[in-house]
Formats: sequence, structure tokens, C-alpha cells
Amino acid sequence: MTVLEMNADNRVASSFSDWTPANNIYITFIIVTVILTCFYLIFIFEAKKRNSILERSFWNLMPKISISVGVLSIILFLVGGTVGPIMTWVEQWRSLLYVFLIYFLF
Repeated sequence: MTVLEMNADNRVASSFSDWTPANNIYITFIIVTVILTCFYLIFIFEAKKRNSILERSFWNLMPKISISVGVLSIILFLVGGTVGPIMTWVEQWRSLLYVFLIYFLF
């Protein structure tokens, strides 16, 4: 994504009247598809192993940890977007939009 972002400044002319978060929807689709495929393959290969990491005892705490981190992330993102500098950061570094997309997708 960093390479795509560095090349986007050289090749893609930004238009302020028709501004969209992603200049090309196909690139976004391909990036998300590749990431989902990697996660899918990790879980498939993990399921085939004998000593699976998914059978350990700390996974009983994971729903509580995931929910608390998710709620905290959403609150911080909303506060940072309305009051804080997140929108100006996204205007300066468009690749940050992909980081937020991937973070909240998973």
C-alpha cells in the first residue's frame, strides 16, 4: 500500500470537485481481497496442525478482550474524527484511510 500511495501522487491527478476516499475502487477491492485471503489461509493451515494454537486456554478471554478493544477503538475514532486531527491527517496522508479500513475490518 505504501508503494501504491507513493505512485499515486505521480500518476493520479487529484480533483477537488469529485473527491472520493479511494481513487480506484478496484485497487481497494484487490487489497481487501488479498488480506482476507491471507487470513483464510492462515486459519486453514492452523486447523491442519496437530498442536493448534486455537486450543489454548487464553482463547476463553478473547471475546471480552476483543469487545473492549473494539468499543474503545470506535469511541477514540469518533472522538478523533469530530474533535481531533484525524480528518486533517487523512487529507495529508491518504494511505491512513487504508490503515483505518483494515483496522476496523478485522
